[in-house]
Amino acid sequence: MKNDSPLNKYLGQIDLDEVMYHVDTLITSARELKPLVGKVKPLFNHFIEKK
Repeated sequence: MKNDSPLNKYLGQIDLDEVMYHVDTLITSARELKPLVGKVKPLFNHFIEKK
């Protein structure tokens, strides 16, 4: 198997530490937004049921 394939070249340019930092930020944001979604969900359900 060749290690110089275009995919391997592309993957070699990715900074995994930066990717993991952004994934952590995304997960943290989702956790912080979860209570808000719980409060807004009944409102959305009310409008969906009207249709």
